[in-house]
Amino acid sequence: MKSDETVYRLDPRPGMRLFGLRFVLAAVLVVVAWLLAGVFDDGAGLAAAWVVGALAALLVVVSVLLLVRPPAVVRLDDEGYRLGRVPQGGVRKARWRDVSRATARDSLHGYALVIEVGDGTSTVPLLLVAARANELQHEVNERLNRAHGYRRLE
Repeated sequence: MKSDETVYRLDPRPGMRLFGLRFVLAAVLVVVAWLLAGVFDDGAGLAAAWVVGALAALLVVVSVLLLVRPPAVVRLDDEGYRLGRVPQGGVRKARWRDVSRATARDSLHGYALVIEVGDGTSTVPLLLVAARANELQHEVNERLNRAHGYRRLE
């Protein structure tokens, strides 16, 4: 990570919903493993139970890791920006010099930061970075101003 890079990560609230769904799925897998071990007395049933149990354990570990360190939604640096795994994000990365405009407006995914780049757009739903949405908008504006040589009136 560059020293001038800012990373905006997924807000914990949507992550908690996914965390809960993964734990429910892990619980279902544990029940299936238990049933496999109880119903089939042969080695194949026991092996299948171990595989399903291992999948449940892996699902729990991945869920905890994603909760502790949420995925990046957008990364900003002096050169430009890069989107993480944003649904319907559009242009995945661009340099600030190529950006013509950035606005906050309604989109298919709720209120979003829309960055216009040449003949495409990048859309970042602000719900994904909920607590830091204002900070993200301000930083994008500041980096755009610096890239295009604008400065504040004194």
